[in-house]
Amino acid sequence: MTFRFVPLVAFSFALLPASAETVPLAQAPAAVQKTIQEHLAKAKIDDVDRDEDNGQVIFTIEFTMAGQSREMTLNAEGRILSAQVFLKDLPPALQIAIQRVTTAEAIQRIDKVLDETPEYYSVGWKTRDGQAHAFDLWESGKLKSVQMTMAEVPEAVRKGIQRQAGNDEVKSVAKSFEEADVQYIPGTIVSLDRTVEDDRTQYNINWKTTDGAAHSFSLLENCAMKSVSVTLEEIPPSAKAVVVQEIDSAKLKEIARSFDDNAEAYDVTIIRDGLERDFTVTESGRLERRQLFATELAEAPQKTVQRVTNGGLILRIDQVFDPKNSSFHMEVESLIEGKRYDFNVGQNGLFFGENKP
Repeated sequence: MTFRFVPLVAFSFALLPASAETVPLAQAPAAVQKTIQEHLAKAKIDDVDRDEDNGQVIFTIEFTMAGQSREMTLNAEGRILSAQVFLKDLPPALQIAIQRVTTAEAIQRIDKVLDETPEYYSVGWKTRDGQAHAFDLWESGKLKSVQMTMAEVPEAVRKGIQRQAGNDEVKSVAKSFEEADVQYIPGTIVSLDRTVEDDRTQYNINWKTTDGAAHSFSLLENCAMKSVSVTLEEIPPSAKAVVVQEIDSAKLKEIARSFDDNAEAYDVTIIRDGLERDFTVTESGRLERRQLFATELAEAPQKTVQRVTNGGLILRIDQVFDPKNSSFHMEVESLIEGKRYDFNVGQNGLFFGENKP
């Protein structure tokens, strides 16, 4: 597994921020209008709101379908980020899995999160005394993450977290289940959760220093370091040169130094042209992969992607370096007729076939 640090975003339901601006549908980008026409043709569009989240433009669509009000969030390229659903819309097995955690009456909101791979569901609910809770599930019904309190974190892990944070305040912990290692990621989020993936457990934590600076790190269950957030100045010169070149005029959002199979790499998130994207650079200074958008592809691979997806939804494109051939190719994640279809395309536009899990 290649461990990639991402900031904890679980349980952040699509609640409209106060800074959002309502815009006429005709003034939304053509890609946003196209997605709305394709997916909400039979719905009544009530509002289209535009907002920015860390420099990324987000559109929240409020609509009425079958007599129920719902929301959907899109980015400026028309990609669906999340869609509100109701318990009755879900497969029976998923309904049962949700009601093992809470009752149907206690559920406040359910969102299907589509901007991550694989997709998952976020469920927000309240206890009788009004306390808010949340958890995430995979489509299979297996738990992905559950909010926790610091007191619920195992003592050994708690001590490791406190050693790393020092006198600074730990504000959240997320326990996740991913592959064979249990990891702990500290940071500055006001929730604490336990994440479940592939029947493995992981705690995620963010924290702030006393001067307000945000930090994050991950620990294995034995308290060995797994990943840590770093600044540009802390990167080795060979990697820093490539990172600076890739950032160019974009806005740097964060850098995480990750440790996987005794190899170290830097996962960098930036914002360019209002779109959040990321890339990975090895410690030796080799660009391992970079996220691209369809309009940025060269003509040959762009035509192949358009031909293969045939009007479907492109979820993500990564330009990936293949050390065996010393060349790049494109890994494309797409949604065609409601089903996931991932495939590879060469720089020359040659279709390399389906990328099966």
